[in-house]
Amino acid sequence: MPVAKVLWVECNEAAGVKAGGACMECNRKAETAGSGSFAGGVGTILLVEDQEIVRQFMCILLEEEGYQVAQAADGAEALRIAADRSLNISLLITDIVMPRMSGAQLARRLEESRPGLRTLFVSGYSWDLEAGTHPPSAMRAFLPKPYTPEQFCEQVARMFKPSGNAGTALPRTEPVMPVHQEPEPESSTVAPGFQRQAGTIVVADDDLGVRNFLRTILTSVGYEVLEAKNGKEAMRQVETSEVDLVITDLAMPEQEGIETIQWLHRLKPQLKIIAMSGQFAGPLLRMAQHLGAQESLAKPIDPDELLDAVVRVMTVG
Repeated sequence: MPVAKVLWVECNEAAGVKAGGACMECNRKAETAGSGSFAGGVGTILLVEDQEIVRQFMCILLEEEGYQVAQAADGAEALRIAADRSLNISLLITDIVMPRMSGAQLARRLEESRPGLRTLFVSGYSWDLEAGTHPPSAMRAFLPKPYTPEQFCEQVARMFKPSGNAGTALPRTEPVMPVHQEPEPESSTVAPGFQRQAGTIVVADDDLGVRNFLRTILTSVGYEVLEAKNGKEAMRQVETSEVDLVITDLAMPEQEGIETIQWLHRLKPQLKIIAMSGQFAGPLLRMAQHLGAQESLAKPIDPDELLDAVVRVMTVG
Protein backbone atom coordinates (compact mmCIF):
# COMPACT_ATOMS: atom_id res chain seq x y z
CA MET A 1 0.00 0.00 0.00
CA PRO A 2 1.12 3.64 -0.31
CA VAL A 3 3.23 4.74 2.61
CA ALA A 4 3.89 8.28 3.84
CA LYS A 5 5.80 9.67 6.79
CA VAL A 6 3.14 11.14 9.07
CA LEU A 7 -0.26 9.70 9.99
CA TRP A 8 -0.60 7.39 7.00
CA VAL A 9 -2.20 4.33 8.47
CA GLU A 10 -4.00 1.16 7.50
CA CYS A 11 -5.11 -0.96 10.43
CA ASN A 12 -6.87 -4.28 10.62
CA GLU A 13 -6.34 -7.36 12.71
CA ALA A 14 -5.06 -9.47 9.82
CA ALA A 15 -2.86 -7.07 7.86
CA GLY A 16 -1.41 -4.97 10.65
CA VAL A 17 -0.22 -1.41 10.13
CA LYS A 18 2.26 0.25 7.83
CA ALA A 19 3.56 3.66 8.85
CA GLY A 20 6.69 5.59 8.07
CA GLY A 21 7.88 2.82 5.77
CA ALA A 22 8.00 0.17 8.52
CA CYS A 23 5.49 -2.64 9.06
CA MET A 24 4.18 -2.95 12.60
CA GLU A 25 1.89 -5.84 13.50
CA CYS A 26 -1.33 -4.75 15.17
CA ASN A 27 -0.67 -6.51 18.46
CA ARG A 28 -3.70 -5.89 20.64
CA LYS A 29 -2.19 -7.86 23.54
CA ALA A 30 1.15 -6.03 23.46
CA GLU A 31 2.99 -9.34 23.25
CA THR A 32 6.10 -7.52 22.02
CA ALA A 33 6.46 -5.51 25.25
CA GLY A 34 9.86 -3.97 25.63
CA SER A 35 10.78 -4.23 21.93
CA GLY A 36 10.58 -0.49 21.29
CA SER A 37 13.46 1.88 20.76
CA PHE A 38 12.57 4.72 23.13
CA ALA A 39 13.11 3.01 26.50
CA GLY A 40 9.35 3.00 27.04
CA GLY A 41 7.01 0.14 27.71
CA VAL A 42 6.31 0.41 31.43
CA GLY A 43 2.87 1.63 32.41
CA THR A 44 -0.77 1.79 31.32
CA ILE A 45 -1.83 4.69 29.11
CA LEU A 46 -5.34 6.10 28.68
CA LEU A 47 -5.52 7.34 25.07
CA VAL A 48 -8.34 9.74 24.16
CA GLU A 49 -8.83 10.86 20.54
CA ASP A 50 -12.11 11.35 18.69
CA GLN A 51 -10.69 10.58 15.23
CA GLU A 52 -10.68 6.78 14.97
CA ILE A 53 -7.92 6.46 12.39
CA VAL A 54 -5.61 8.76 14.38
CA ARG A 55 -6.44 6.95 17.63
CA GLN A 56 -5.69 3.54 16.14
CA PHE A 57 -2.37 4.76 14.79
CA MET A 58 -1.33 6.19 18.16
CA CYS A 59 -2.44 2.99 19.90
CA ILE A 60 -0.35 0.80 17.64
CA LEU A 61 2.73 2.97 18.11
CA LEU A 62 2.32 2.71 21.88
CA GLU A 63 1.78 -1.04 21.86
CA GLU A 64 4.89 -1.44 19.72
CA GLU A 65 6.80 0.28 22.52
CA GLY A 66 5.33 -2.20 25.01
CA TYR A 67 2.74 -0.03 26.75
CA GLN A 68 -0.70 -1.30 27.76
CA VAL A 69 -3.28 1.03 26.18
CA ALA A 70 -6.91 1.75 27.04
CA GLN A 71 -8.69 3.67 24.26
CA ALA A 72 -11.53 6.18 24.42
CA ALA A 73 -13.23 8.17 21.66
CA ASP A 74 -14.28 11.06 23.92
CA GLY A 75 -14.12 12.41 27.44
CA ALA A 76 -17.21 10.60 28.69
CA GLU A 77 -15.85 7.22 27.61
CA ALA A 78 -12.49 8.06 29.16
CA LEU A 79 -14.13 8.84 32.51
CA ARG A 80 -15.97 5.51 32.43
CA ILE A 81 -12.71 3.67 31.80
CA ALA A 82 -10.87 5.59 34.50
CA ALA A 83 -13.61 4.75 37.01
CA ASP A 84 -12.23 1.21 37.04
CA ARG A 85 -9.79 1.52 39.93
CA SER A 86 -8.15 -1.77 39.01
CA LEU A 87 -6.50 0.05 36.11
CA ASN A 88 -3.25 1.61 37.22
CA ILE A 89 -3.21 4.46 34.69
CA SER A 90 0.16 6.19 34.56
CA LEU A 91 -0.38 8.60 31.67
CA LEU A 92 -3.30 10.33 29.96
CA ILE A 93 -2.76 11.18 26.29
CA THR A 94 -5.59 13.33 25.03
CA ASP A 95 -6.53 15.50 22.11
CA ILE A 96 -7.52 18.98 23.26
CA VAL A 97 -10.35 19.83 20.88
CA MET A 98 -13.08 17.18 21.16
CA PRO A 99 -16.91 17.28 21.14
CA ARG A 100 -18.79 17.79 24.42
CA MET A 101 -15.74 17.69 26.69
CA SER A 102 -12.35 19.19 25.86
CA GLY A 103 -9.07 17.49 26.69
CA ALA A 104 -8.33 20.18 29.27
CA GLN A 105 -11.66 19.54 31.03
CA LEU A 106 -11.04 15.81 30.97
CA ALA A 107 -7.55 16.22 32.41
CA ARG A 108 -8.86 18.31 35.30
CA ARG A 109 -11.48 15.65 36.14
CA LEU A 110 -8.99 12.79 36.04
CA GLU A 111 -6.26 14.64 37.94
CA GLU A 112 -8.75 15.21 40.76
CA SER A 113 -9.63 11.51 40.97
CA ARG A 114 -6.14 10.21 40.25
CA PRO A 115 -3.53 12.41 41.94
CA GLY A 116 -0.13 12.17 40.31
CA LEU A 117 -1.50 11.37 36.86
CA ARG A 118 0.70 12.63 34.05
CA THR A 119 -0.96 14.24 31.00
CA LEU A 120 0.26 14.64 27.43
CA PHE A 121 -1.90 16.98 25.35
CA VAL A 122 -1.80 16.63 21.55
CA SER A 123 -3.40 19.18 19.25
CA GLY A 124 -3.08 21.09 16.01
CA TYR A 125 -3.95 24.26 17.93
CA SER A 126 -1.65 26.29 20.12
CA TRP A 127 -1.01 25.39 23.74
CA ASP A 128 -2.03 28.86 24.99
CA LEU A 129 -5.30 28.84 23.04
CA GLU A 130 -6.64 25.46 24.08
CA ALA A 131 -4.90 24.44 27.31
CA GLY A 132 -4.01 27.70 29.00
CA THR A 133 -5.48 26.41 32.24
CA HIS A 134 -2.99 23.54 32.13
CA PRO A 135 0.44 25.22 31.92
CA PRO A 136 3.39 22.96 31.05
CA SER A 137 4.95 21.41 34.11
CA ALA A 138 6.64 18.28 35.30
CA MET A 139 3.26 16.55 35.11
CA ARG A 140 1.98 17.95 31.81
CA ALA A 141 3.36 18.37 28.31
CA PHE A 142 2.13 19.37 24.87
CA LEU A 143 2.90 17.80 21.47
CA PRO A 144 1.71 19.77 18.43
CA LYS A 145 0.17 18.07 15.42
CA PRO A 146 1.38 17.03 12.91
CA TYR A 147 4.11 14.87 14.44
CA THR A 148 6.16 11.93 13.26
CA PRO A 149 5.93 8.52 14.92
CA GLU A 150 9.44 9.06 16.29
CA GLN A 151 8.50 12.42 17.87
CA PHE A 152 5.40 10.92 19.44
CA CYS A 153 7.17 7.90 20.96
CA GLU A 154 10.06 10.01 22.19
CA GLN A 155 7.73 12.43 23.98
CA VAL A 156 5.74 9.59 25.57
CA ALA A 157 8.95 7.99 26.86
CA ARG A 158 9.97 11.38 28.26
CA MET A 159 6.75 11.49 30.28
CA PHE A 160 7.89 8.40 32.19
CA LYS A 161 11.33 9.74 33.10
CA PRO A 162 12.85 9.37 35.61
CA SER A 163 11.54 5.85 36.17
CA GLY A 164 9.49 5.12 39.21
CA ASN A 165 6.14 3.77 40.35
CA ALA A 166 3.29 4.52 37.99
CA GLY A 167 1.38 7.60 38.95
CA THR A 168 4.10 9.28 40.99
CA ALA A 169 5.05 12.85 40.18
CA LEU A 170 8.11 13.62 38.12
CA PRO A 171 10.71 15.69 40.00
CA ARG A 172 10.36 19.42 39.42
CA THR A 173 14.07 19.57 38.65
CA GLU A 174 13.37 17.82 35.33
CA PRO A 175 10.18 19.42 34.00
CA VAL A 176 8.58 18.07 30.86
CA MET A 177 8.17 21.17 28.72
CA PRO A 178 6.07 21.46 25.56
CA VAL A 179 7.63 20.07 22.42
CA HIS A 180 7.59 22.80 19.76
CA GLN A 181 8.99 20.87 16.82
CA GLU A 182 8.60 21.79 13.20
CA PRO A 183 7.12 18.98 11.10
CA GLU A 184 9.65 17.17 8.97
CA PRO A 185 9.75 18.28 5.33
CA GLU A 186 7.39 16.30 3.18
CA SER A 187 9.19 13.50 1.41
CA SER A 188 9.77 13.84 -2.31
CA THR A 189 9.52 10.06 -2.65
CA VAL A 190 6.38 8.89 -4.40
CA ALA A 191 4.29 6.40 -2.42
CA PRO A 192 4.81 2.84 -3.67
CA GLY A 193 2.31 1.71 -6.28
CA PHE A 194 1.48 5.19 -7.55
CA GLN A 195 3.01 7.34 -10.27
CA ARG A 196 3.85 10.96 -9.53
CA GLN A 197 0.80 13.12 -10.11
CA ALA A 198 0.33 16.81 -10.92
CA GLY A 199 -2.44 19.16 -9.89
CA THR A 200 -3.68 21.42 -7.10
CA ILE A 201 -6.22 20.14 -4.60
CA VAL A 202 -8.16 22.05 -1.93
CA VAL A 203 -8.87 19.96 1.18
CA ALA A 204 -11.78 21.40 3.19
CA ASP A 205 -12.41 19.97 6.67
CA ASP A 206 -12.84 21.66 10.04
CA ASP A 207 -10.63 19.04 11.72
CA LEU A 208 -6.94 19.92 11.44
CA GLY A 209 -5.92 16.31 12.02
CA VAL A 210 -7.99 15.15 9.04
CA ARG A 211 -6.53 17.91 6.85
CA ASN A 212 -2.98 16.95 7.85
CA PHE A 213 -3.74 13.28 7.18
CA LEU A 214 -5.11 13.98 3.69
CA ARG A 215 -2.30 16.42 2.90
CA THR A 216 0.29 13.77 3.71
CA ILE A 217 -1.35 11.21 1.44
CA LEU A 218 -1.85 13.59 -1.47
CA THR A 219 1.54 15.30 -1.38
CA SER A 220 3.25 11.90 -1.22
CA VAL A 221 2.28 11.32 -4.85
CA GLY A 222 3.03 14.84 -6.05
CA TYR A 223 -0.19 16.84 -5.67
CA GLU A 224 -0.06 20.39 -4.32
CA VAL A 225 -2.49 20.80 -1.42
CA LEU A 226 -4.27 23.92 -0.17
CA GLU A 227 -6.24 23.73 3.07
CA ALA A 228 -9.56 25.20 4.20
CA LYS A 229 -11.33 24.75 7.52
CA ASN A 230 -14.81 25.46 6.13
CA GLY A 231 -16.69 25.98 2.90
CA LYS A 232 -16.10 29.73 2.79
CA GLU A 233 -12.34 29.26 2.95
CA ALA A 234 -12.54 26.61 0.23
CA MET A 235 -14.43 29.04 -2.01
CA ARG A 236 -11.79 31.73 -1.43
CA GLN A 237 -9.04 29.24 -2.35
CA VAL A 238 -10.86 28.40 -5.59
CA GLU A 239 -11.35 32.09 -6.41
CA THR A 240 -7.70 33.05 -5.82
CA SER A 241 -5.78 29.96 -6.99
CA GLU A 242 -5.70 27.60 -9.96
CA VAL A 243 -7.47 24.61 -8.40
CA ASP A 244 -8.13 21.30 -10.12
CA LEU A 245 -10.03 19.45 -7.39
CA VAL A 246 -11.84 20.20 -4.13
CA ILE A 247 -12.18 17.47 -1.48
CA THR A 248 -14.74 18.65 1.06
CA ASP A 249 -16.31 17.36 4.23
CA LEU A 250 -20.08 17.74 4.47
CA ALA A 251 -20.38 18.78 8.13
CA MET A 252 -18.47 22.03 8.75
CA PRO A 253 -19.14 25.29 10.62
CA GLU A 254 -19.99 28.59 8.88
CA GLN A 255 -20.63 26.93 5.52
CA GLU A 256 -21.24 23.20 5.19
CA GLY A 257 -20.25 20.95 2.35
CA ILE A 258 -23.55 20.60 0.45
CA GLU A 259 -23.87 24.38 0.07
CA THR A 260 -20.21 24.60 -0.95
CA ILE A 261 -20.62 21.89 -3.60
CA GLN A 262 -23.68 23.64 -5.06
CA TRP A 263 -21.87 26.97 -5.19
CA LEU A 264 -18.71 25.53 -6.75
CA HIS A 265 -20.67 23.56 -9.34
CA ARG A 266 -22.50 26.72 -10.44
CA LEU A 267 -19.40 28.91 -10.44
CA LYS A 268 -16.96 26.46 -12.06
CA PRO A 269 -18.79 23.55 -13.70
CA GLN A 270 -15.50 21.98 -14.83
CA LEU A 271 -14.04 21.89 -11.29
CA LYS A 272 -13.71 18.36 -9.91
CA ILE A 273 -15.25 17.68 -6.48
CA ILE A 274 -15.03 14.78 -4.03
CA ALA A 275 -17.37 14.75 -1.02
CA MET A 276 -16.48 12.99 2.23
CA SER A 277 -18.32 12.43 5.48
CA GLY A 278 -18.46 10.17 8.49
CA GLN A 279 -21.49 11.55 10.27
CA PHE A 280 -23.65 11.73 7.15
CA ALA A 281 -22.30 8.87 5.07
CA GLY A 282 -24.94 7.32 2.84
CA PRO A 283 -27.90 9.49 1.82
CA LEU A 284 -26.08 12.85 2.01
CA LEU A 285 -23.06 11.53 0.14
CA ARG A 286 -25.42 10.38 -2.60
CA MET A 287 -27.05 13.83 -2.53
CA ALA A 288 -23.61 15.44 -2.83
CA GLN A 289 -22.94 13.46 -6.00
CA HIS A 290 -26.35 14.43 -7.36
CA LEU A 291 -25.51 18.11 -6.75
CA GLY A 292 -22.15 18.06 -8.49
CA ALA A 293 -19.57 15.91 -6.70
CA GLN A 294 -17.95 13.33 -8.99
CA GLU A 295 -17.00 10.95 -6.16
CA SER A 296 -17.83 10.41 -2.48
CA LEU A 297 -15.85 8.80 0.35
CA ALA A 298 -17.02 7.63 3.77
CA LYS A 299 -14.80 8.32 6.77
CA PRO A 300 -12.50 6.99 8.07
CA ILE A 301 -10.66 7.55 4.81
CA ASP A 302 -8.64 4.67 3.39
CA PRO A 303 -5.45 6.01 1.69
CA ASP A 304 -5.69 3.66 -1.29
CA GLU A 305 -9.37 4.46 -1.87
CA LEU A 306 -8.64 8.18 -1.63
CA LEU A 307 -5.85 8.09 -4.21
CA ASP A 308 -7.84 5.84 -6.51
CA ALA A 309 -10.79 8.26 -6.38
CA VAL A 310 -8.56 11.29 -6.95
CA VAL A 311 -6.86 9.71 -9.97
CA ARG A 312 -10.25 8.73 -11.45
CA VAL A 313 -11.67 12.20 -11.03
CA MET A 314 -8.56 14.04 -12.22
CA THR A 315 -8.21 11.94 -15.37
CA VAL A 316 -11.83 12.29 -16.54
CA GLY A 317 -12.18 15.02 -19.14
